[in-house]
Amino acid sequence: MVGIYPLVLSMMTFFRNSRPYRIAAIFTLIATFFLAYTVLHQNKTSINPGLNSRARISWKLLEDKKRTSNHIANSYIGNFDQPVINSHQESVEVSNSSSPVTAQDSRTRLYVESQVTGNVHYLDDPLVHKFPPPVPIKCSSEISRSEVLNLEPLDYLPNYKNPCWIEPLDTPANLLYKNNGFLHYSASYKKVFKKLRGIYRSQEPSSFASSPSSSSSSTPPYPSRIRCLPYFFISGQPKCGSTDLYNKLISHPHIATPPTKESHWWGKNRYGWCLNYSRPIPFPDYVDLYDHASIEIQSITENSGNSQDFHPVITGDASVSTLWSNDDWWSNPENCGLTEPLYTNAHHIHHVLPKAKIIVILRNPTDRLYSDYLYFREYKSTTDFHQVVETAIASLNECFATLGVRACVYNASIAYGSRLRIRIGLYHVFLQEWLSVFPREQLLVLRLEDYAAKPLETMKKVHMFLGLKELSKAEHEELMNQPKSNTRRVRDKRLGSMMNETRKLLDKFYRPFNVKLARLMNNPAFLWEK
Repeated sequence: MVGIYPLVLSMMTFFRNSRPYRIAAIFTLIATFFLAYTVLHQNKTSINPGLNSRARISWKLLEDKKRTSNHIANSYIGNFDQPVINSHQESVEVSNSSSPVTAQDSRTRLYVESQVTGNVHYLDDPLVHKFPPPVPIKCSSEISRSEVLNLEPLDYLPNYKNPCWIEPLDTPANLLYKNNGFLHYSASYKKVFKKLRGIYRSQEPSSFASSPSSSSSSTPPYPSRIRCLPYFFISGQPKCGSTDLYNKLISHPHIATPPTKESHWWGKNRYGWCLNYSRPIPFPDYVDLYDHASIEIQSITENSGNSQDFHPVITGDASVSTLWSNDDWWSNPENCGLTEPLYTNAHHIHHVLPKAKIIVILRNPTDRLYSDYLYFREYKSTTDFHQVVETAIASLNECFATLGVRACVYNASIAYGSRLRIRIGLYHVFLQEWLSVFPREQLLVLRLEDYAAKPLETMKKVHMFLGLKELSKAEHEELMNQPKSNTRRVRDKRLGSMMNETRKLLDKFYRPFNVKLARLMNNPAFLWEK
């Protein structure tokens, strides 16, 4: 409503015949727009209340450098001289620092601000890139395991290929999904939830809708419903062709889709990432995302020759953060008191879905990083890319020498400080993690280069891995005629290739990890050597 009244007044004044009136109206309009811009700019740049719950932390530092905890069950301090981002509001006493600081998160550039001097040190500043031994905080004895590990094994239906189960619909349809944490994450979720409420409303007795608690326990007043979880994951990596692979894969008639390709629940949103860390998103909210796909899975059957029809349709989660994003690992009680995670996304998924099929698509990590830079960077140039690459490599190498590769890869503060998502290209670290949990036959690791050269052959390999029925020749042709997804934007193409000097620098950095990856996969193609 800023400036509405003076705006209307100015418009009325402007149409008067007198020239002084018109001049006054013009000045009023200019002042109104300036005032509106100022207010909107302040709202845009200020940290919103939801973000403050994660970013506003009060740190107390003791001279004797003894660390204690004040009612903190799950917390971890970054590996810098000055503590950085955490997700709790409580005050803690921390070692390895000499002055009180308050961590702030602008979601574009991270910094620490001294409460004593007022000085600001950005995480991409060399001053902050010091790597003393990590300092874990005390743990709470009240909570020992996270929500996922506390889940009892689900009793999946034997006549469903996809992991599904039946449960009573014990909530009135008009109340379903009202508090789902994904409700405002995407318009697609909101639309599907509304549609599902209509479906379930048509199934529930009118007596239950009006008074669900009035019926006897011997005769349930509500119907049962099918619930499902993903059969497969396309878990990585970003900017490696996962979107195109997913769009071609879901054209198979035996794949039902959730509202969006990526919910990012396992890697980010269960901790509240999409809600600015104002609250976590619980596991039941994640299950809700597959309710529409569950109905489709239930509706399609094949005659198996047994007493029960077989349901061959499957669904999946194509969040490419699942493989690598464990930035909030320290908030899981089972990791409490550690300097690097004992349990990661791989362990949590295996606990709930031990037979899950994991698909990973990779590309030359040097090319992946440049594509990632072009996609996410607003102001970019080949020179700027070279400069941030030099900084990122120097920072990570220093960290590797001090803390070790795994500790650095799973430390969000160090990763954000490098200003590039260079760690995502350390494929060996992540795949080794997943192969320590899942059998090798449950992982399919592809290369974008092979997929681009032979897309049909690659898709047949994926279909076979998932146990999907073979498509006809006409269906294959239709699949291959689909336009490519998420290709490089025109303005980024105009920028051209990275500098040769930058490519040599990155190839040298990634080579030791590519060698380990090639050995792990028993495939020299993962060396990406021409």
